Amino acid sequence: MALRPLRRSRKNPTTVLPAPAAHPAHAPATSRWLLLGKDGRLNAYAATDGGLLCWTERRPGGPEWSQPLFFEMPDIEHFTVAQGPNGYVHLVVQRRSVRDDGLIDVGMSHTTQYQSGRRTTPWHPLGCPFADTEHGGSLAQPAATVDNNGSLYALPCNPRGRVSLRAEKRDGKWGGWVELPGDGSHESLTAFTTKSGKVQVVAVGEGTVQHWAQTEPGGEVEPASTRSVCLAAGSVTPLESAPDRISLYGTDAKTGELVVHRPGGDTVALGISPAAGSMPAAVRTVIDGHDCTVIAVRGQDGRLSVAACPTGAEESGAHWSATGDATAGAPAMALDDRGRVVVAAIGTDGTLRVTRQKPEPGLALEAWSRV
Repeated sequence: MALRPLRRSRKNPTTVLPAPAAHPAHAPATSRWLLLGKDGRLNAYAATDGGLLCWTERRPGGPEWSQPLFFEMPDIEHFTVAQGPNGYVHLVVQRRSVRDDGLIDVGMSHTTQYQSGRRTTPWHPLGCPFADTEHGGSLAQPAATVDNNGSLYALPCNPRGRVSLRAEKRDGKWGGWVELPGDGSHESLTAFTTKSGKVQVVAVGEGTVQHWAQTEPGGEVEPASTRSVCLAAGSVTPLESAPDRISLYGTDAKTGELVVHRPGGDTVALGISPAAGSMPAAVRTVIDGHDCTVIAVRGQDGRLSVAACPTGAEESGAHWSATGDATAGAPAMALDDRGRVVVAAIGTDGTLRVTRQKPEPGLALEAWSRV
């Protein structure tokens, strides 16, 4: 089969409807799907048949949530979410459909949600960086991030295992697709922006992790390092553990154990073996006056396990506690309007499940609620 870009639609508005009851949420492939809106309400996003779902807290700090909105968009293969310092949420989807003649139409689109729980802008097609390439399988999960100027960066892995990038300019116009330098063996990727405003891209290959970064905000995304570490594709979550220093949480491809790989090549085992293909969620917060990293990961029995450890000092030990029922896909975590840790997951029945940090010392979680 041959891949072709999806044709640009002259009229492609975003449709907002109540979520179809027969369309449960799909298991998330990324842990970045729970975000704090600029009005202080958390928003959770998930793919479903024919589009995307969006749940929103009814008030800052919860605990009640709205029924999900449904943003119609057919043929979604993958989606990811990015948010800039202005609080706007960017939904980026990768679409794939097989035509009657056997050709595969593929392309990326994005839409922006300016307010929590509200309709998004019309879908904007981003095109495809790898037209007319022979390829019969699925494409990798794309990545996206927003810099401190509010510009969106969209990144897919093309069929040759190379990373392509298309970025929005400051005037709102889009640049063309560019291919980042690399060895072409990348199997999954993620992107994020540091607090200083520098865009970072991390791609996992067989036995290596490739890192690209901006040396200054708004600059070119350039090769930064190649780390010889065996992390499983699709399992890596980055976290800024110090200014412009990135720690990678993922599954060791050889041992199956969750590890953290820190700048300088230091790798620390975290004492738990996630379910195959599971991506952890990680967030930094202050617990009892200490800078801590909270990690949530789906175990081999499907239940989530949560642990907290000193940021940058994971070797001091992570004490895991299993919680809730079996879930599907990657969990997500964020801090709510009051600074409390919130953990979200999609149940095996396709419903949103949420738990929140109790207002007491340490990291104790409330009972899970089904939204």
